[in-house]
Amino acid sequence: MKKALYIIKKTLNFLAEIGLYMAIVSLILMTVLIVVEIISRSFFNWSTLIADEVSGYLNAAIVYLGLAYTFKKDGFVKVTILYNFLSSKVKKILDITSPILALLFSLTFIYIIINSVSRVYFRYTTSTGLLRIPLYIPQSVMIIGLFLLILQIIIYIVNQIKKNKGNEEQ
Repeated sequence: MKKALYIIKKTLNFLAEIGLYMAIVSLILMTVLIVVEIISRSFFNWSTLIADEVSGYLNAAIVYLGLAYTFKKDGFVKVTILYNFLSSKVKKILDITSPILALLFSLTFIYIIINSVSRVYFRYTTSTGLLRIPLYIPQSVMIIGLFLLILQIIIYIVNQIKKNKGNEEQ
C-alpha cells in the first residue's frame, strides 16, 4: 500500500511539473505574440488581429496549468499573520479543514466547468474572433488544471491525516 501511494504521489507531482512547464510555454508564447503585435502595430501599421484572443487563452492556460504546482509548493496566499497566533490544536484543525474546503470548492468548480465545456462542445460553439476557435479547446485547459489541483489537494489531505495519526500515536 505504501509503495502504491508513493508511486501515485510521484506521478501526480510529475504531472504538476508538466503543468508548470506548459504554463511557462504559454507565458513565453503569450509574450512573443504580444511583442509581435506591438512591433507590427508600431512600426508597420499592421495587426495580427488574433493577439488579444489568443493571449486570453494563453493567460487562462498560465493560471490553470500552474495551480497544482503552486499548491504543491505552498504558493497560495495565506493569512499567516493570524495563523501564527493560533494554538497548535487550532492549527491542526485548520490544516485539515482548509484543504477539505478547498477540495469541495474545486470539485464544485470543476463540475460547473465540465458542464459548461460539454455544452460548448455539443453546440460546437466557436470564438467570435478571426480564428473561430472551438471554445471547448481552450476551456478544456481549465478542466485539466483543476483536475491536477484536486489531485494535489487530495495528496495534501492524505499527508496531513498521516502526519496527525503519527503525532497521536506518539
